[in-house]
Formats: sequence, C-alpha cells, structure tokens
Amino acid sequence: MRAAIYIRVSTQEQASEGFSLPAQTQKLRAYCESQDWRVVDVYADEGFSAKDTERPSLQRLMQDISNRQIDVVLVYKLDRLTRSVSDLYELLRWFDKYDVGFKSATEVFDTTTAIGRLFITMVAAMAQWERETIGERVSVGMAQKALEGKRVTASAPFGYIKRDDTLVVHEAEAEIVREVFRKYISGHGLHRLQKWLQSTDVGGRIADPHTIAYMLENPVYIGKLRWGFRSSKSHQEVIITDGDHPPIIDDETWQLAQATRGRRRRASPRAGTGLFPFTGVLYCSQCGGKMVGYHGRKYRYYRCGNHRLNTCRAKMVRCDVMEPVIIGLLDEMSRESLTRGTPPASIANACTKNRDVDRARSLLEARKRRLWDAYERATITLQELSQRLQRIEQAECKLDVDELNAPEEEPSDQASRPSAAEAAGRFKVGWELLQPLQRKELARALIERIDVDHKHIQVELKQM
Repeated sequence: MRAAIYIRVSTQEQASEGFSLPAQTQKLRAYCESQDWRVVDVYADEGFSAKDTERPSLQRLMQDISNRQIDVVLVYKLDRLTRSVSDLYELLRWFDKYDVGFKSATEVFDTTTAIGRLFITMVAAMAQWERETIGERVSVGMAQKALEGKRVTASAPFGYIKRDDTLVVHEAEAEIVREVFRKYISGHGLHRLQKWLQSTDVGGRIADPHTIAYMLENPVYIGKLRWGFRSSKSHQEVIITDGDHPPIIDDETWQLAQATRGRRRRASPRAGTGLFPFTGVLYCSQCGGKMVGYHGRKYRYYRCGNHRLNTCRAKMVRCDVMEPVIIGLLDEMSRESLTRGTPPASIANACTKNRDVDRARSLLEARKRRLWDAYERATITLQELSQRLQRIEQAECKLDVDELNAPEEEPSDQASRPSAAEAAGRFKVGWELLQPLQRKELARALIERIDVDHKHIQVELKQM
C-alpha cells in the first residue's frame, strides 16, 4: 500500500502542545510500519491555516493523487487536513475519484459507510466551529488592543520602523510621505506620483497606484491607529483611535488631502487618463458599443466594451495602427473644408494654441511651487493655500477644455486664410506637441464619434 503522510502546523502554540511537524512525522511513520505501508512522501505545510485548501503541500498531494501515485492518505488528526465541512466534502470526493483511502492515526473513520461519513462530517463541523470561535476571540482581542492605542499589526507602514510595540519615524521615508501629500494636494494624480516615486531611491518600493491611494487615506500618518479597515466581514467595526507614535503629517494637510480625494472620486473614473486619447468618442461598428483602452503585453489596443459581456466578437485594434489613420482622416477633412472656403476654425485654433497652453501650464506649476514655499515659510495660512490651489486647478481645467475648444474669429480677408497643406501640417504638428491628456480633451472637443472595426474607420466631427 502506497501511503502519503500529510502534516500541518499553523501556530507556535500547536507545536508546543505536541503537534509539531517532527512529532507528527514520527508517529505517522511508525503507524505506516505497523500497517506495512510504504511511505511515498511526506507533505508538510508549516504556518498555514486549515480554513481553506490553498496550501502548497496539499495542492502537491492532490496533484500526485490525480497522477495515481498514492493509495491512502494518512493524517495525525482530521483537523490537520481541514477545518471546513465544505472542503472536507471536496477532498473526500477527490479521494473517491481516484480510489484513494483516507485514515486518521488517532481517530476512527470509515468513509465507505453512511454512518462513517456522518461521523466524519460531524467531526469536521466541530473543527470548523472551533476555528471560527478562535478567530472571533482573536478579533475581539485585537479590537480591544486597538482601542487602548496599542499597535495591532506586525509590520510598520512606510515612513516608520517598528521598535518594540511602537512606531518610530524613519526620516528618509517620512520625507517621501510628506512630499507625496504635498504633490497630491498640488494636483499630481496617482500615476504621476507613481512615476515620481520610481525615480527616487527610497520610494520605489511603494510606487504602485493602489499603495499610494492607501497611503493617502491611512490615518497612521497623523498619529492615529486603525483596525478593521481591510476586513471582508460587513459587521466588522472600523476602529480609529489615538496612537502613541509621532505623526508625520499635520492635521491640516491631512484634511486637505482627504478633501482632494473626495473631489476627485466624484469625477469620472477615467477622467484623468490620457493614454487612450479617443476613448469616449470611439464606437464599435459591429454592435455600436463604446471602445475602451486595453494594455496588452507588448502593445496598447482599443477593444469593444461589450467584449467582457461576450455579446460582441469584434477584434481588438492596435492603437499605434489606428491612431495615425484617424489623424490622417482629420488632416483630409480639414483640407476639404478649406477647399470649400469654410475652414474648421476650431481645429486650426486648437493646434496653433498648444504652445501657449504649455507656456501657461508652466506658469501655473511655478505658481504652485511658490505657494508651497510660502506656506512652509508660514507667510500664508493653510486656508489661503487651499483656496489658491483650487483656483490654479480650475485654471488648469480651463486650459484642458475651454481654451482648446474656444473658436477663433475667421479672417475677413480670404487671402489671409492658411492653405490646406498648412492647416493639415499645423494640426499634425500640434497633435504631436500636445501632452496625452491634452490630446484626449482635444479629441472630445472636435469629434462627435468615430466608428471603427478591424478594417474601416469613419470619423464624424462636431458641428461648430
């Protein structure tokens, strides 16, 4: 009989009570010798809970069973294998499928009879109840510890190091945290912050949009402790209390950052992205659904938004193939309009003004830097800083939309109008000079819709 020994420990307490891996292995090998079983392998999971089957050695055991290398699975106790009734049923079904027996060295089970299956199910239910009871007790203890202002989690957040049971400021990382908050309030988005963090020596390991967002909302940086925030249980109370560690961010900066987070959440989820300039005006010719941006391993694509619903089978279109075609069509449309004597002033105006827009953006960025310098020198209050930054943010929005879309007066003299070749060239050069987000705003300002499939593209301009 080919036997597989499965052993597991999850806590130091279990090891101290005699359930250590060596102790289990010794007893189970002796049991196999008494039964004249040949041990194929020992499958050991150390530091894994039995709440599910996502354990490396257990997965390897199941794979070997499917390869028909095992005749019987031996454990010290049933709870070493699982503490979930549903997982027990799945494992027993898996064993039956490949004619593999199951045996506990300290319990009597016979899965070939109805009473035996009932008994093993009852034991598994008790094990699951025990695990959930322990979990509830641990959760209550952790919550009480958080209410007392004591740190619960084992690791220290970025900006701190753990010393005994408290947090101490890591000054190099703390300066990165302060700069993240400053830049975010000044108008940097999560992806711009990601690029900046990747360029620093210290902040590279947190250069991820989700990590940055979590940092901006973590009250640990104002001297607070939070418990229960990441719990998947709906009844878990989120506890925020005063901690005994020094803050990195002052309360006023924190409140300003939270107000900025709330304001940006109310915007469209993709309002800030410019990597796919034609999203919002691009439609699938086959089903009429909107096309959305998609990052492949090597290229960027546009694909129908109904693709995920399996209601459209239109092929994806590479951005680097389709976007130049759209620009070419816009060139042709501007040339035809000029030939008819009705030049699209909005296109010419938007492209000729891009350098002015860039210059205005540089001035606004310089103003923001001067405002932060003034705030750090305490020559202006935080309220004044917030108000002025909001006005700058509004001005930047106008640069993105209003100035690009503002019509220009048509010249009264026909001879002063630009030629078709000049207008087309001006549009093409202007598009190349624009920033990604500006390109997207320009596309939304000029184009009513673009219908596209894998072979055909049709552009419809807005009526100006």
